[in-house]
Amino acid sequence: MATPERRSSSLPAVPQPARQVQAPLPPLEQTRDIGWLITVLGAVGALLGSWTLFSSDSPDGMWAGYWVSTFATTALLGTAWLRSTLPTVPGVVITAGSGLVLALVGAVRDYPTTITTVMVAGGAVITIGAVMQSVRRH
Repeated sequence: MATPERRSSSLPAVPQPARQVQAPLPPLEQTRDIGWLITVLGAVGALLGSWTLFSSDSPDGMWAGYWVSTFATTALLGTAWLRSTLPTVPGVVITAGSGLVLALVGAVRDYPTTITTVMVAGGAVITIGAVMQSVRRH
């Protein structure tokens, strides 16, 4: 005699669709974004420092304010360049060059300590952020 065939009464399991998981940004992309933030904060910090701490009554404060305003604004424009689809290398050169010139002018010129600190710190932060942004885009 043949054994009766067993049939299960439950339906076969239907595969559930996989949940869409957002992958975290690759480390290089995170470096670009953090570099962008550092550059913007360094440039804005230098601008705010020059507006609040430099005395516009003295020639030192006036000319140092011109230097900071020029190179911090140029660094912000270079940072905007780096967030666009334009080539990366010229934007990094513009941004890092602005920060480097700002830091060197602050270090070389005989300014009061407050002015020197704002210029060197702002220029160094801008340069570090620009180098972090030099990671290639995909």
